Amino acid sequence: MRLTILYPASHQAFADELNQRLCPIRGLDVAWVATSAEDFVSDLTDAAQEDEALIVAIDSSLLEGKPVPPRVRWGPLLKRIESGQASSVGLILFSQLEIPQLLRKAKIANDAYQMRTVIRWVIGWLGLGSSLAQGTQDQSRLLAEEIVENLMEQLVDRSGLAIACCECEFTRVRAAAQIAQLLAPYFEAVHLIHAPHRTKALREAELSRIIPAGRTLWIVTTEDCDVPAFPEGASMLVVGKSGGIEIAPYGMEEPQVDPIAHAVSLIPLIPTVEGISLPFSTCEFERLLPQLFSRHWSLAERLARRAGSFFRINHRVPEAIWVYETLKWQATLQGQTACATDCESELYWLRAGGARKQALAAATQSGFEF
Repeated sequence: MRLTILYPASHQAFADELNQRLCPIRGLDVAWVATSAEDFVSDLTDAAQEDEALIVAIDSSLLEGKPVPPRVRWGPLLKRIESGQASSVGLILFSQLEIPQLLRKAKIANDAYQMRTVIRWVIGWLGLGSSLAQGTQDQSRLLAEEIVENLMEQLVDRSGLAIACCECEFTRVRAAAQIAQLLAPYFEAVHLIHAPHRTKALREAELSRIIPAGRTLWIVTTEDCDVPAFPEGASMLVVGKSGGIEIAPYGMEEPQVDPIAHAVSLIPLIPTVEGISLPFSTCEFERLLPQLFSRHWSLAERLARRAGSFFRINHRVPEAIWVYETLKWQATLQGQTACATDCESELYWLRAGGARKQALAAATQSGFEF
């Protein structure tokens, strides 16, 4: 997308900082035009004649000098708005200015958070930004305004790392979802990653999703505030059990879930062909399997086999080994010799030497997201 930004030459520092914030956004080509009172009318005329998105930053210095009739000064911009293009025009007002009423139909930024507002405009014009937290409407219940503003400054106003905490895991996950919903308009994409795994292979595979991807926000919920590899050009929020900003000082009552019904609902969601993402976190397997093995063996075996097959066909070897080792151990304890033998066979091939081992070792996990 082509974007023209017309700004007073006296505000070059503002333009430089805004440029730094816009640079990580992919698919954006910005034309910067510094102007003065003498050239403002002609520069605005040239910029407004294009169909591309336009931002005009104005201060009183641009309106000084020889008097110019309002219709002459603002004419090209007013024509764009009259033609129904107000949504692709943004005005940054550095001071209280008298502008035609029709211009107020355009987007206007006139407060202390002008750059943040511009980022939101640009993401909207590009058709980017996604909320992963649909259905979390009660935002104020968990997140106080000062907490939200603190996170905005750390994650939106500058690409950076923020650490937050909440002792209750269920509350932690809900709060992270609400943060994703609140901040989505300022990023190309928001990725929620839930990685409270006790199993190293599962945790490392989940965190391997952290990759550089433009102006994106990664929100990782975990137990001990482990900070994954920091994605260049992106922002990251790690929400752990302790440390950092306390986003919710109290816990919410976690709804009770029937493990058997939950397993029945998960099994059909596990893809059976290569290259399709898993639509939920692998911590679901880690938590469900121990409960199912003691309560419903056949369902636990079915879930484990389906999960192991998913990991295997997608070359996610460490996770596949964990599943089959877990299933083999439980099968041995419960006298399920056929199942234990099958698991031994699967583990043999997963751990096999020669060309097979090299092929599996070379297979990347980062290309397959949950």
